[in-house]
Amino acid sequence: MPTFRGLPQSVLSKITTPDSQLALWTWAATGIQSDDTTDTLVASGFERAPINDEQPPYLCLASQGCDVLLISSHDSSNLERRKVKVDGQENAFVEVPSSKTELWARPADIQHVRHYPVILALQLVDPVNLGTMRQEEKTIPMLQFLPPAQIGSFGAVISQGDMHIHIHPLLNLPSEAQQLQERLHHALETLASPSDWYPWTSFVGIVAGDPFAEAFDAYAWLVNQPGSTSDKDKYVIEQMEVARKQIQQIQAAQAKLDWLTQWQEIQRMLKDLAAAYWTYHQELTKDEAKKRAIPTTPNVFSSGQALVSSTLTVQSVIAAQWDAASGAEGWERPEGHAPFFRHITSSGNSTIVEYAYDRNAIFDDKTSESFWKQVQSFNDRDVDVTMGLLAHLTINPDDIWFFASNMLDYRDVKPIMKKDTPSGRERRAGHRQEDIMDIAQSVERISNIWVTLDQHIEEKQDDTSKRKKKRKRVQHTLTSRFILIKEVYYQRELDTGTSSPSLAIGWRVQAGTWLQTFLESPNRHIAYLCQQALKYDPFRERWEKRLAYYFMFHIRMNAAGGGIFNREIGKLLNELSLDIDTRFPQRTRDHFEKAMNRLKKDMQIDDWQYVQDGKLPAKKWLETWLNWRVKIIVAPRTRPIAAAKSK
Repeated sequence: MPTFRGLPQSVLSKITTPDSQLALWTWAATGIQSDDTTDTLVASGFERAPINDEQPPYLCLASQGCDVLLISSHDSSNLERRKVKVDGQENAFVEVPSSKTELWARPADIQHVRHYPVILALQLVDPVNLGTMRQEEKTIPMLQFLPPAQIGSFGAVISQGDMHIHIHPLLNLPSEAQQLQERLHHALETLASPSDWYPWTSFVGIVAGDPFAEAFDAYAWLVNQPGSTSDKDKYVIEQMEVARKQIQQIQAAQAKLDWLTQWQEIQRMLKDLAAAYWTYHQELTKDEAKKRAIPTTPNVFSSGQALVSSTLTVQSVIAAQWDAASGAEGWERPEGHAPFFRHITSSGNSTIVEYAYDRNAIFDDKTSESFWKQVQSFNDRDVDVTMGLLAHLTINPDDIWFFASNMLDYRDVKPIMKKDTPSGRERRAGHRQEDIMDIAQSVERISNIWVTLDQHIEEKQDDTSKRKKKRKRVQHTLTSRFILIKEVYYQRELDTGTSSPSLAIGWRVQAGTWLQTFLESPNRHIAYLCQQALKYDPFRERWEKRLAYYFMFHIRMNAAGGGIFNREIGKLLNELSLDIDTRFPQRTRDHFEKAMNRLKKDMQIDDWQYVQDGKLPAKKWLETWLNWRVKIIVAPRTRPIAAAKSK
């Protein structure tokens, strides 16, 4: 049973790399002991766990609530020579006993973690009350002993043998496991009450010292006397008062008579949740051959074009991403709610696009700000990745692999080429890590998108009836993740001479439940996507890229692949969130005409022209030009593409 003694009682450690869009942390209780406790530990039922490649990682034991100690020991028979400074220079050596750290745990816990090598992890959101700068650190000492209530919202499964880490979100696990984490969440909040999860600070360490109490009171009295007092002094007093209240809350929580009984039940739930993650992972990897081989995935653009879903839901998500990449003026940030974007068509159908890793999360100011920053980080590359994912999911919406290398090839990003010998032929050596990381960050952002659609769909006809009946239209309302990541494939470079972090390179994905309805008749919404749209540079050719996607949605609907339509220029640019330069309007017109001519040259459209023949005024002509209409002509595609697979 812990007793607060002024030092950190636990620590949060980041287990993902700084480049990862998904920042995951885990928890461990602190407790470095000296070697004079060895006999006591043996008598208490602990045993030394050799730290080697076969030993379960320390964080697996710690995050699962096991009683773990790191023992610092010294060997006087084995001396180490260390340099020391004399007269300011390192010119002397001393011999000191060598030291090492040993891992101690209970035999049953060691055996459990050998069977279930899982690190229980979490994202830092409420109720972990951290300062904004804390999110950038790698470790955070905590005043609270207990793990945060969200512990286990992610599980990092360590594959035996290859030591690869596979991260799974709680949402992928069966409902029984999700309910277990809910009970764990409640149990941790109950045991922590009336305290909260605060980071340990130097103010806590100062206030916790009993000899300091009288000096603190005297200093506080002095600062509150009439006269000038610096803002720094006031800040120190305020922080010390906050620290004193936090300590009192921690001491009150740990003074509960049944504290140990409640903690033991929490330890059991942590172990059961880790076992659930391991079981889920094993079910995904039953076939050992598949587990060892890199999954295969088709080149969906082998003919230069691919079928993708063009339903309103897809158009809404793309519109939300465009808006976010252009300033996020159409997104809303309501208090206590995830940021969202509302997309409404002229027919009254609507889709709400939300951004949150979990719609049931508690949204305080820090959480909302974190999600808002991620919304603002959307760019046109994310739209490319979204369309690439949809091209794969249109083939199989239930289960398909998508690799960063696929996406980079679709966008015609050149891979690294190497020669094994000076005179040898060049061979492909994969894509640059920074390009792969860009795709990984896009996939992470897209995986946090939720859609709520409210639109009319047509019911299927009864094929057994001889009478032709008019199809009924029904109101269809649904909330779903846009895509679901079922598994992540990581890769780590070896023999680089430095420690290289694992890099996410592939994702086993499934479409949200919104998609299936629109892959089947009578509500089938499928369009041709030309690979050229992906090849346009997402930053230097933004106008060409967005216009190409727009024409795909509105002319190549249901894969019919052709047509003529008119659009008002101003409304078209607003729909695409393209900037209108009111100060230098000619730049806007030049951007538009250059992009349209490029699309014609690249055969994305067959022709375009202004509907109006009149000339623009010599001055203040922008409003007139924005009200003009353009006619876009796209000839039908004559080459058929096989229908999408659906169950």
